[in-house]
Amino acid sequence: MSQHKGDKMKASDFKLIFNSLKPSNDKNEYTMKHVINNFFVGKTYSNNLCLLLRYTPESFLQVGRATKGISLKYFSPENFFLNGRKTENSWAVVTCLDSILDSLFTVLAEGIKDRSYNNLMNHPRDILEYIMDWQELLASVPSLTEKQLQGLWGELFFILNTNSPEKAILVWEGPNKKKFDFSNKGIDIEVKTSLNRHIHTFSDEQLQEASSPSRRYIYSLYLEEDLSGGKSTSELVNKISDVLPRVEQFEKKLLAYGYQEDALQCQKKFSIKSSRLVEISSIPKVRKKDTGVFNLKYQSDLTFCPEENNKDEIYINLLEI
Repeated sequence: MSQHKGDKMKASDFKLIFNSLKPSNDKNEYTMKHVINNFFVGKTYSNNLCLLLRYTPESFLQVGRATKGISLKYFSPENFFLNGRKTENSWAVVTCLDSILDSLFTVLAEGIKDRSYNNLMNHPRDILEYIMDWQELLASVPSLTEKQLQGLWGELFFILNTNSPEKAILVWEGPNKKKFDFSNKGIDIEVKTSLNRHIHTFSDEQLQEASSPSRRYIYSLYLEEDLSGGKSTSELVNKISDVLPRVEQFEKKLLAYGYQEDALQCQKKFSIKSSRLVEISSIPKVRKKDTGVFNLKYQSDLTFCPEENNKDEIYINLLEI
């Protein structure tokens, strides 16, 4: 077992380590490689990816969890074997039960590594709480319509084209189903995509003047399907992941949004015909409605709305963390 510089490792590094490991020779054992402190990665007899944490003998919980393709089990010293021998430690073992989740599992490895490096995985309950968060996310992943996937494409395009995708993800509220996709420092930006010029559907509430001093904008993308020169949702996700120092927060928000890497719709490719950043006050809207009217939605055409000239300044202020 060789130790790595755990403070420098990303999810992509764990993928390389997992690929280098062979399955164990016994169904009761694990092939393991030391990462940092009490944290190891490994494989089972059946070639499942594992994350293993070593604890003192008295640190042992009786009950683990298994749901949505990820299991957590605890082993006392007498029930855990390395090379045919019992160990003097208790262990927590997280196992990926579904190969579809292998890519996500490397993100879990990155997250646990960070917490181990910062001494936040010193007790079995720490890994239990961490895995529970991921399992709850996986259990509630919604199914996305084609329109929602198109909207996700637009939000990912916005993130990728800011000067700091890492900061953009921190202020990304789209996965939380908030009124605006990006909000921070008194600036709200809603990303809208359309295959029909700059015509979008809005809720009446979204287009009304804010009572707070926030500045509100619509980032309008006129898209076209483009099989040859376009980018897919999956490609945008990979491009963003490549420039992030850590991908855990990004992956959690993607899950909350409903993104699944293997979904066929995520391979549909789009390119930008034109884009516009428009202040909400200049968008055509219903100015007056009868008392008792609510949940009003309608389409507005932003084609002839004046564009903001100080886009860079707006984005800089939005991403000021």
